Amino acid sequence: MREIYTAEQVRTAEKELMATLPEGVLMQRASFGLSVICARLLGEVAGRVAGSQVLLLIGGGNNGGDALFAGAYLRERGAAVTALLLTDNPHAEAAAALRRASGSFVSWSDDCLADVGDADLVIDGLVGIGGSGALREPMAECVRVVNALANAIVSVDIPSGVNADTGAVEGEAIDADLTVTFGALKPGLLLMPGKEFAGAIHFVDIDLESTLGEPIAELLEDEDVADLLRAPSSSDHKYSRGVVEIIAGSAHYPGAALLAVDGARSAGAGMVRYLERPGIDTTALVTAFPDVVISNAPDARVRARVIGPGFDGASEQRGLLVAACAEEAPLVIDAGALTLLAGDVELRDLVMARGASGGVTVLTPHDGEFSRFQPVGDDRRVAALSLASALNVIVVLKGAGTVIADQHGRVFIDAEGTADLATAGSGDVLAGILGALLAGGSASPIETAAAAVLVHGRSGRIAAEVSSPITAVEIAEFVPDALAALRASVEDAGRGD
Repeated sequence: MREIYTAEQVRTAEKELMATLPEGVLMQRASFGLSVICARLLGEVAGRVAGSQVLLLIGGGNNGGDALFAGAYLRERGAAVTALLLTDNPHAEAAAALRRASGSFVSWSDDCLADVGDADLVIDGLVGIGGSGALREPMAECVRVVNALANAIVSVDIPSGVNADTGAVEGEAIDADLTVTFGALKPGLLLMPGKEFAGAIHFVDIDLESTLGEPIAELLEDEDVADLLRAPSSSDHKYSRGVVEIIAGSAHYPGAALLAVDGARSAGAGMVRYLERPGIDTTALVTAFPDVVISNAPDARVRARVIGPGFDGASEQRGLLVAACAEEAPLVIDAGALTLLAGDVELRDLVMARGASGGVTVLTPHDGEFSRFQPVGDDRRVAALSLASALNVIVVLKGAGTVIADQHGRVFIDAEGTADLATAGSGDVLAGILGALLAGGSASPIETAAAAVLVHGRSGRIAAEVSSPITAVEIAEFVPDALAALRASVEDAGRGD
């Protein structure tokens, strides 16, 4: 797992580490790593480093120093490097290094438009992780020009204009192709809208681990998910692999039941039960999935329940949610059941009591559904934590940069999901995946929820490689491929492939 830290935590850790090191060592580590990644990118976009043109955007902080030192390294490798100054006080030692390497310096003006358009690579060192609020002029104008004209952009630590802690963007922000971040991941790189501006994220280790302290969030990686996703063994049977009950669909939204069932089946549930209800035609469900058990009889072997996909507010649905809350098995509350919960104090009290007695409840709202409980605000991590604490649940706040938080204060941020997942029924598939993993897994519930989100995102990525745009049906179709790829990647790493 990768750990995620606030800007203040990183700055404090850097200060503590710098006190034990010769002056400038930490910046040299960062800038050298930055230069290596930029050189690699220049090889891709320009075919070479020597003879390429690099433009540095320089502000007055340490990010500008990192960019200047990286520019000096690239100049020594034969690149033509120009530092475009948007400050009267660039980092002195770094500026001197670029001058020694015969780099050029210019100040911002309209005459710089040609420099931006001609550069093979622009390195953004305007504002660092301590920046907040909207960029002032002339930086804002510079950013507009760079976003419009640049061939490729690398941001140093965080794209200028993005809040490192929340991902908020209050004005202009650099739209980077790639962000090189130092020492630790920052939440603003993973949370919307900052995630959209960061591009691909490359991490440079500058040995901060011993001084960083406790992370505010975590990021699951492939090996973590593969460990959580136990492959069936020769001794397994359908009940040991987990029984999921799906309580979903309505006269208005019959397809949601099929999608939730499909997600659960595809994610490896040993058995999927569908709760039979008066007035709900199950013909299409049985035709599509003849292995699904249709029943309204109680079954103590159910290991997880999913309720709410396709609920439309019909009177019988509240009673279904009350009954599901009374059961011990982990419960995923999704879609229409979230609307019921948000508008009913008694239901919320049931859910809170369930959590207080040790029951596992997972809410899966998108922003609109979340706002029925409380505002999302500018900090999605804080919002998810707040609702999780208030209701004694795990909250999966869906969206690009999905946040998974529990009532104990643990948080995961997902980096896998893409805009391809923004399609009708996608959340129903996720609810089914989550039910299957809760039924069959032995990991902590929040890790299981984070794993389900990653699998869902990976399935969408694989589907999009085949055709784009994709549908929710295609997301479910590629869940087995995503699971197989995750397991294989870890097996290959273990063999050293």
